[in-house]
Amino acid sequence: MKHNVRMRMSAYCFFLWAAFLLTNLAQAQDRRVTGRVISSKDQQPVPGVNILVRDTQLGTTTDGNGNFTLNVAPNVSLVFSSIGFEGQTVAIGNQTQLTITLKEAETELG
Repeated sequence: MKHNVRMRMSAYCFFLWAAFLLTNLAQAQDRRVTGRVISSKDQQPVPGVNILVRDTQLGTTTDGNGNFTLNVAPNVSLVFSSIGFEGQTVAIGNQTQLTITLKEAETELG
């Protein structure tokens, strides 16, 4: 009886340890992606661009110089959007430094 309890306790501790290890490994795979968003019209930085990791709520915005930093998992796609510009989705693969060029939206007044 004591042997069965020890075996169960050992197995339970092992599974807890494995779960903890796998959780830490998954978090360790996140990496920092930095970049700059510029306008296709004049190559000037675009401040206030919304950047989201596709299909999540994780994101950031560009600063006054069009720069951003975001910690993401490998092989995600980032969605860039800003008023007055066409949205763009970029698969980043293993890149850690990006330069994104947004095209100005064509609008008609009418």
